[in-house]
Amino acid sequence: MKKEILHCDLCGSTNNSLLYKENPHLVVCGGCGLVYTNIQMSVEGMKNFYDDAYFTSKDAVRKGYEDYFEDKKNINKTFSKRMDIIERHCGKSGKLLDIGCAAGFFMEVAQKRGWDVHGIDISEVCAAYARKNLGLEVRNGLFINTSFKDSEFDLITMWDYLEHSITPKEDISKARGLLRKGGLLLIATPDISSIPARICKSRWIGIKLEEHFYYFSKDVLSKLLKDSGFEILKIGYIGKYISSHMVANRLVYYNRFLSNMLGGMLKRIKFSFYCNPFDIMFVICRKK
Repeated sequence: MKKEILHCDLCGSTNNSLLYKENPHLVVCGGCGLVYTNIQMSVEGMKNFYDDAYFTSKDAVRKGYEDYFEDKKNINKTFSKRMDIIERHCGKSGKLLDIGCAAGFFMEVAQKRGWDVHGIDISEVCAAYARKNLGLEVRNGLFINTSFKDSEFDLITMWDYLEHSITPKEDISKARGLLRKGGLLLIATPDISSIPARICKSRWIGIKLEEHFYYFSKDVLSKLLKDSGFEILKIGYIGKYISSHMVANRLVYYNRFLSNMLGGMLKRIKFSFYCNPFDIMFVICRKK
């Protein structure tokens, strides 16, 4: 259930070229520089893709998470750190929409800090988990097809969402309409122009062709946001808390020698730490 993409989502150009010779489906737009996959899933395909197997993947380097629910402690620590940043900019709590909210872990962290939280995710598994286990208001479906009131939210977040979207330009535009005057949009998404991406090229961990449809650079994303009516307050890189077990599994993919030396020890010790590889963009922007 896939479809061929014949034009760029941002500028409409049909002029493109291969980003890497070894990959026939990853192209760069000749009009605006957006990198995207020219074969993407249909909406029905996406609904089926984000199932139980995605969140407990046997090959998380290429698809999904090793165990998303088991890693909740680290995920919540990551989101707590991000809430500290948010509250330095917002100064107060308000009404929040988390787009691509998965199981609602960020919503849970924000709610405990006094935010009125709402979420949406295409995964039926995650939406059901958030409602049943966390008592959260999470809708199931595509953001672009879901109705909210105009100017309803003080804050909208897109954590690791934009690269999965089949309509990123429309999503940004719709998000702006849902924000109140001066409301904030926060985005975290892989940066195809980052140093790790340029060094690793087609082996960069941010490239997941089945699920990541669009790959933004700082310049391309900045232009999209400005053209959509946002003022960029901050753009940089952000990390997350990861387990030693995850590091051991990733070493196999990048360096088998180091994996053989350290992999077993990392899996036995079992610790977590904050890691920022400077390849995930973090953008804070305000509705003009």
